[in-house]
Amino acid sequence: GPLAFGATEVWSLGVLEALAALGAGLWLVAGPSDLRLLWLSIAVAVLGLAQVAALPDGLLAVLSPFAQDAYAAAAAATGGPLSARASVSPGATLHVVRQWFLLGLLVAVVADLARGVHARHRMACAVAGIGVVVLAIGLATWPWRGGPLLGFHDMRGPLKSYKSPLLHPMHSAGFGRFEPVRVGGVSYTICSWNVGDTFGPYVVSNHYAGCLEMTLPLAVALLVCAAPGRPRRSRPARAFRVAAAAVLGVAALATVAVGAKSWAGTAGLAVGLVWVGWQASAGWARRLWGALLAAAVAIWVVLFALLAACDVAGIARQAEAPAAIQTAVESLQGSVRGRWGVWCLCVRMFAESPWLGLGLGAFAEVYPRFADSNGVLAFAHCDYLQLAAEAGVVGLAIAGVLAVVAVRRVRRGWSRIAGQDRPMAMGLCASLAAFLPHGLFDWNLHVPANAWIFAVLVGLLLGITGGEPMPEHQPPAGRLGRNALAVALILATGACLWATLRHIAADWSATPLREALFLQRVPRTGLTLAEKHLRLEHALAGGLRAADLCPRDAGYAETLGQTFVHLSGGVRSADLEAAKRWYRRALAVSPISDPAWRTLGEIERVVSELEYETGRAREKHTPSF
Repeated sequence: GPLAFGATEVWSLGVLEALAALGAGLWLVAGPSDLRLLWLSIAVAVLGLAQVAALPDGLLAVLSPFAQDAYAAAAAATGGPLSARASVSPGATLHVVRQWFLLGLLVAVVADLARGVHARHRMACAVAGIGVVVLAIGLATWPWRGGPLLGFHDMRGPLKSYKSPLLHPMHSAGFGRFEPVRVGGVSYTICSWNVGDTFGPYVVSNHYAGCLEMTLPLAVALLVCAAPGRPRRSRPARAFRVAAAAVLGVAALATVAVGAKSWAGTAGLAVGLVWVGWQASAGWARRLWGALLAAAVAIWVVLFALLAACDVAGIARQAEAPAAIQTAVESLQGSVRGRWGVWCLCVRMFAESPWLGLGLGAFAEVYPRFADSNGVLAFAHCDYLQLAAEAGVVGLAIAGVLAVVAVRRVRRGWSRIAGQDRPMAMGLCASLAAFLPHGLFDWNLHVPANAWIFAVLVGLLLGITGGEPMPEHQPPAGRLGRNALAVALILATGACLWATLRHIAADWSATPLREALFLQRVPRTGLTLAEKHLRLEHALAGGLRAADLCPRDAGYAETLGQTFVHLSGGVRSADLEAAKRWYRRALAVSPISDPAWRTLGEIERVVSELEYETGRAREKHTPSF
């Protein structure tokens, strides 16, 4: 997962989805022994379908007046009736639903497989091994952070060293700036994404920290709490394991705190490591580790409150603290206050559509309507508040029920854990205790690699603490229901796989067109204007193919609209009319896109001016009788 995310291309993220779909499909065909966890995927699918389904105006006015107004404005602009939906970005919603549907299946598959002793031990060792590998890559690439990422993707921006219009939000730091591009009398808007602060195999250093939070506490628990071997050799072996665990912990904290400068990641990783010490000790040592754990959590909460409420950076300057301390405090305070502003914005989004939300994955489209800046933010830097804004009360209820059911299942089954499973369970709890609070300050669960690892952790913990498998001999009605559910899920999984492959093919087809558009915007490329124009015409077919493969993706329609704006030179009416059609199609798919609204207005103004000038010229040359 982390290595695929390090490639930062659409195909790498698609590979994760495809593998998850194939694995879940094979598991369903083989006849799983426990289907009780599949309600998570079913709930996600139902929520997504409810958000993208066409709703009557009266019902939508109650559920989401914001979405109703957006679709009404888009219908007036496009000149045709539109089916109003709760989601203001149905294409993005379907993409996120597909990912979370597969994540729910992954949890169920791992939980079912983890009933086998050897299977769960192999999976736990694999997760711990991922942490060690990612840590090693972080240590190896520390001096070259910010450069090419694992040789797969050059993170240096083609416009400037820190921004690129060719990136997707997932390939960047998650925020960018709107910039106007003028072609003759028409101006359209593009978004240049910040390229991130790469560390190890991750685009963003905070996500590198999130991976270590989920994997290193488990690795440390497996080392420290492993069952002793022969009595004579147990003491030296335990000392070696404790020393290895200490080295891993110190190296991880160094890369996260000093190298990646992830404040929340440092706090979370420290909590996870202390949690392992607390669970692995007894007597006075356990009380000491418990006090350290409470102190770590208290320091985290108090520090955040102080940074949000007080001008700690100003106090540090007045006290003439060392320059390094002043810089660190200013950075930390800016990060805290920036997140606080986005959190308040999420609350406002939730108030606009409290029941079904604005649509899963729609945060980036909606953000410009609520923000006062010229920038765009793809993620809220808080997984839980973004869920509230995008999924509303229904989404929060699904997540809350899931959490309650999972906690109750783990508590009921904890007493049955023994032997080698005990260190594994302690490490899994420590990893989740380290990772979940980090979600208050970042968007780790929106990073596919970290979301897959999180699903594996949850599945392992539920599998270890779960009850006995369902009985083989069931009543005919029960068998019929299970078979019908399995068939439906197999079909849904196949549909997810097909959609993923179409998404990868569409991105490949549209890449030459995006690059040709970029050459149109940059004046000094070594190519003549005619050569740039010819390259754009040759790449147009790929963009049309991408729009056919993903008709619900407004981004491809906007890209084609930009292409026809350049082909028109800002003065050719036929190409401007084609650009107008594509921008109207983009608004019909995603009625909330501010760049599409602005550009459509520009094109209509120029077309009106050209029609007026053409009419004047005809009147001038028409003889009067």
